[in-house]
Amino acid sequence: DPEVAMLAMGPLNSLHELNGSDNIVMAYVMKALNALAGRTNVALLLQHHTSKPQGGMFKGDSQHISQGAEQIVNAGRRTLNLLPPQEDDIKHYALSAKERQMFVKLQGAKSNYTLAGGEPLWLRKTSVTLVNGEEVGSFEKADMHARTEHMRRALATVLARQMVNTKGSAGVSLLDAAKLLKHGDPLFEKMTLDSLKQRIQSYLVEPVTLDDGTRVLCTDTAGSSWMVLIE
Repeated sequence: DPEVAMLAMGPLNSLHELNGSDNIVMAYVMKALNALAGRTNVALLLQHHTSKPQGGMFKGDSQHISQGAEQIVNAGRRTLNLLPPQEDDIKHYALSAKERQMFVKLQGAKSNYTLAGGEPLWLRKTSVTLVNGEEVGSFEKADMHARTEHMRRALATVLARQMVNTKGSAGVSLLDAAKLLKHGDPLFEKMTLDSLKQRIQSYLVEPVTLDDGTRVLCTDTAGSSWMVLIE
């Protein structure tokens, strides 16, 4: 059918009954699939499982996290990893336990004709209703940059206000800053102090300039002692 440009199939293990860890066997399977793509002039998108991560986390841009034989990845022109937030992501975006379940990222790991890697595409889990009324799971694009900037400004605004009005100080410890946040705005009052400290460190390590010109930043002042400053 000339109107068909791509065919998605998977998981790969369900397309054959052979040893998926045998490179010779899987080279044959992948050769057959490549031949099918060539004869029909249709791109094949194969879904495949990852192996179990070491230490519970994956390296998102690695092509070597797939399950089984290396020939599976070697035979493909491009590899994309669909993964939950990893430890660095959780810290950078200060994701709560609930939020970690809502986001996934699609990251390039291999590309024969273009540069691999680059910024991942973040997706949020959602649901859609089909024409027959059935509700199914889906994804929508998530703007993590906008999310980060919104939270940075919210943190900086509350801290600047609380530090001046409550503490009368232009510098407080990281713990005191977390306490000011917790008691200074309903947005943060239900969060733990450890979670707030993590968010402050993650979001304010780069200064935030507010509308009145005030700069708020979190900095390491003595090698191990973090402080929040307003300038």
